[in-house]
Amino acid sequence: MAAMPRPADVGHLLLSFIPRQPSAIDTTRLLARLEDHGIKRTQRAIQALLHDLAEVFPIDCDTKSKPYRWYWLKDAPAYEFPPMNAHTALTLKLAYGMMDDLLPRASSEQLRAQQRRADEVLAKATSAGMWSRKVRVFPRGFNVLPPKVDRRVLGAVYDALFEDRCFHVRYRLRGKTHDSEFDVNPIALVARGSLLTLVCTIGASEEIRQLHLHRMKSATPLERAARRPPGFDLDAHIGEGNLSFRMGTEVKLVARVTEPVAETLSETPMSADQTLSPPSDGWARVEATVVDTLELRAWIASYGPNIEVLEPAAIREEIAANARTTAALYVGQGGAS
Repeated sequence: MAAMPRPADVGHLLLSFIPRQPSAIDTTRLLARLEDHGIKRTQRAIQALLHDLAEVFPIDCDTKSKPYRWYWLKDAPAYEFPPMNAHTALTLKLAYGMMDDLLPRASSEQLRAQQRRADEVLAKATSAGMWSRKVRVFPRGFNVLPPKVDRRVLGAVYDALFEDRCFHVRYRLRGKTHDSEFDVNPIALVARGSLLTLVCTIGASEEIRQLHLHRMKSATPLERAARRPPGFDLDAHIGEGNLSFRMGTEVKLVARVTEPVAETLSETPMSADQTLSPPSDGWARVEATVVDTLELRAWIASYGPNIEVLEPAAIREEIAANARTTAALYVGQGGAS
């Protein structure tokens, strides 16, 4: 028979469920999350425990509406069990550095307390304390600033995913000047570069859709439980190119590439079935099965004269036509000479 959770264990769980201000969570949802961990308590018992915890930890309660909503104070320090060591702090600093330019500001702000705590630990560590002189996170390629996501929208979407609940959204479709409103059944969240994309269904439809969080103007939780489509597999969904700008299905890409590009592809292949011939006269032949997407075309274009597409013919012709159009711009036919 499993041992009954100790009050301290329940308290630690409750503290981990409570979000940082301005987000908050009500006691009904706290009870549901405890039940997900196999812990049953009455609402009165949870309220009493929360008030006891508030005597020790910087959490507070919004009593303006019922059920009451609890939150960590915005500037509360980060607590960890067991305490963070220097190696963990250094790893976190590296991770935060890599994520900072990718995540929406509303997501990054949720990590500020942990970042401050990592700084405190590193400042006290004799060997790791000079990390700022020894470590850099340098992004690969050209990065644009992440889109702005409303922190209230972010909190509502995260809660909906955690609790398998639907929500109502006000959404601005690309190219539109007005908002649309509809109910969303959340399935999964994908971070792709600087974009946070929700995989979902809309209303009563079973069609899998993608919604970008930065286009959500508001999100209101609903009591209706979310439903996961039978047999849905997120990895398969991504692997099929559904989160890319698809131009077609899978294609066999055959190309000639210069030696520097061949060396890059030998280290980071395009696909599991990629084959790469030994370079001859400065060129190598590469073959790989890839999904035909707009990103594939952009990747090819980024190498300019260092890659020549041989097959498929449609992609070869498109790349060639774009190259001719681009060349015309730079000889004065498309603008200033």
